[in-house]
Amino acid sequence: MPLHISTQLCYLSIRGVNLNHPSWTESFSHALVEELIDFLEGSYRLHSFHVTDMNNEMNEGLDMLSALARSKASLACLIIEGYFDHSVAVYTNSLLPGVIQNLKALTDLTLDYTCVSDNLLIALSETSLKKLSIRCCSTMLHDQVVCRDSWVNFSSKRPDLKVTIVIEQIINTVDLSQILQQEIRLTRLTITNVYSSPDEQMWSAKMILQVLLHQYNRCLQHLCLDLKNWHEAIDDQLLALIASQKILEVLSVSAFLNVSTLEKVLQLRMTTNSSLNTIKFKFYTVRNQKMLNDKLSLLCSSISLPPELRMDATVHTLT
Repeated sequence: MPLHISTQLCYLSIRGVNLNHPSWTESFSHALVEELIDFLEGSYRLHSFHVTDMNNEMNEGLDMLSALARSKASLACLIIEGYFDHSVAVYTNSLLPGVIQNLKALTDLTLDYTCVSDNLLIALSETSLKKLSIRCCSTMLHDQVVCRDSWVNFSSKRPDLKVTIVIEQIINTVDLSQILQQEIRLTRLTITNVYSSPDEQMWSAKMILQVLLHQYNRCLQHLCLDLKNWHEAIDDQLLALIASQKILEVLSVSAFLNVSTLEKVLQLRMTTNSSLNTIKFKFYTVRNQKMLNDKLSLLCSSISLPPELRMDATVHTLT
């Protein structure tokens, strides 16, 4: 099963292969990985390698990354989301940090939280990395404890590094506090689907807004929240959070909120020395969509925004 790919290729994206799917035989998936290893090792112009939902076993995934490190390519961008099978505790592997560290030209790295360990942060601190993006979802292993000192040392050695974290469907606040440590110099954060149904009332978004996110008030530039707070009002906590942010530039919120909350956010933006110039609100409702739309239209028609401020607001009915 030879892969006819030019060794002069600059960008390679592999999406949705899902090697753990029953339709793949062991021999066929192994042959595919071997062909990819041969190609990656022989590539010399590859600048960006993007793999999503491949679900490799540990050894196969490491072999592919090692082939990249052995090649003559100056790989600058590596995106490996769902690269390893979600059942694999990648953070326990002692070889991965060294393999990634050997990608000498790497400046932009995206990976799953299950890969993050103290040793990985030590290895990355010795690279030329400029952007680090970490994705964590409820279906992958994410119970490892990364030492706070590791983040402190990492941040001190890479002071200009831009860190992005994306969290999907994790509602356990203990897990969240373990992931979102204060020592991370976080510039972009996305939290989506914290609640999936009205029955999940044991978790509260207030702790996220009041505690976890306030600790990034001097570094966070881009914040995206999709909270689906069916059973609790969070308007006051959200306003207090926004008021505390010193350099926030982009705010996107999808939640059950009062339209008056958006009005207060806009007033806050226009009466303070704020860098917040992009504001997006999606108001969730389970009924009375017309009433919310009418209130929103009235607000938009009555307020005059400065030209540099981009504002978008919509109403969405959840069923």
